Amino acid sequence: MQLSSTSRQTVVTISLTLLAAVSAAAVILLLFLGSFKIVVGLASVILFITALIACGNIRLFFLWGLILTAPLALDKSFMVIPHMGGAGAIKIEAMDIFMLPLLAFLVRDFYQGYRTNFRMPKVLYWWLALAFLGGITVIFGPMRQVALLEVVRMLKLALLFIVIVNEVVRIKQFGHIVAALMVTIAIQSIVGLVQYAFDLNLGAQILGEITQANSEYTSKATYLESEFTNRIGGLIGHPNLLAIFLAILLPIGISILFSGIKPIYKFLTSMVIIMGLISLVLTLSRSGWISFGVALAALMATTFILPSMRGKYVFGRILTIATIIAVTAALSGPIMKRINSSDEGAVSFRWEWMKVATEMALDKPVLGYGLNSFIWFMPAYTPYQTHQGVIARYGHQTYLPVVHNIYLLVWAEQGTVGLLLFLIFYFRLLYISFQGLATYKQPFLAMVNLGCLAGLLALSVDGLASFFIRNDNCGRIFFIVAALVVAIKWWHTDNIDNRFPEK
Repeated sequence: MQLSSTSRQTVVTISLTLLAAVSAAAVILLLFLGSFKIVVGLASVILFITALIACGNIRLFFLWGLILTAPLALDKSFMVIPHMGGAGAIKIEAMDIFMLPLLAFLVRDFYQGYRTNFRMPKVLYWWLALAFLGGITVIFGPMRQVALLEVVRMLKLALLFIVIVNEVVRIKQFGHIVAALMVTIAIQSIVGLVQYAFDLNLGAQILGEITQANSEYTSKATYLESEFTNRIGGLIGHPNLLAIFLAILLPIGISILFSGIKPIYKFLTSMVIIMGLISLVLTLSRSGWISFGVALAALMATTFILPSMRGKYVFGRILTIATIIAVTAALSGPIMKRINSSDEGAVSFRWEWMKVATEMALDKPVLGYGLNSFIWFMPAYTPYQTHQGVIARYGHQTYLPVVHNIYLLVWAEQGTVGLLLFLIFYFRLLYISFQGLATYKQPFLAMVNLGCLAGLLALSVDGLASFFIRNDNCGRIFFIVAALVVAIKWWHTDNIDNRFPEK
């Protein structure tokens, strides 16, 4: 008996649902090992299945789940080599539970002829070339295993990019992605504000919260005084990471306020932005503040310069600027204290390690020392001379310092070839979003594109003082924004006749 097309689709949908439920149960039970954690894990599985059944659009459910779990550290790790500056393990992540069914839907669509235009963005080739360069280290380098860990992470990020670019093809889907990103800001901000208001660590390390020990270490490196300083990190981990997470995503929220969305959505987005701004200040991250300032300046300047925006939402833009100034003024105490009373050891440390990375890069200028290997080769360029000497100074290998500059980190590990590949990839993304400023006509997507451009500018500035995208959850956020930029370009290319279908 041959099944009809509708019946086959129903069977596939049910099979994918069961697969997702079983996968969720298996992964979460692996994550939660203690008795209390098993109870929580089972509750999570039940919640997952309930939401899946209740959702009228299973595919949309997986898309939301993909975005909401991207910032979280829920995972099961294998081949663990803990260190900073790159992947420390091969991981099965909570996000995979949602990405793999979306991939299966796409494979089905192309196999059955529902879709024929598979999208393989050219800009992604530069990232894949960077991963290929890492593959050379896996084959020939002295640090093969750690290079493999980072290559696997890079390929998973590329897969995330491909899934989003091919899945998100309608305006409503873009709206859902942006809405889910705003929810992630709200979640991180609420957690951060609770951390600050009650001066506590929630014990949610399995989700990505910083440990109490690391929180105390961060406090000691903030001010010259000895008393504990509560710097919030939400569920992203380090306060600096939460700061740039907000600096990347807040411009998208601000930009859509001027896109003609419904008043209720403007109100909710405005509340999220205010919470995010307060949280950004309370991270006490100077690099995060500067990065967001650059993004905001670029965003607002563009809205006043572009002919298509110049005469629109003038009062709204002025009100937005006034609100940001008011929030900054209300929290001027922590801001001024951070500026005037900071322990400058954090700055001198960055300069010291930038010098170390530069010397490493100049010693091996073509291909570098190998992907994800900075901490193993940097001791000879430090005053401590040996690996054991650095460990004696900084503690366990997990805490050995990495240069807080993504450009120098790539240069030291993958040489000038790797640095050029990375810069071309990044600036191609910036160029794509910049091109859209004057050409994109659909109001909502045009403003989302502008917000993404501002967020990418924020990250490019922050990269001078951090290695944000080398962190698992942070890298996923970057690639979601990058995929949005490319997907918006593709949408406008496919709909250049200005009919702008809404479905």
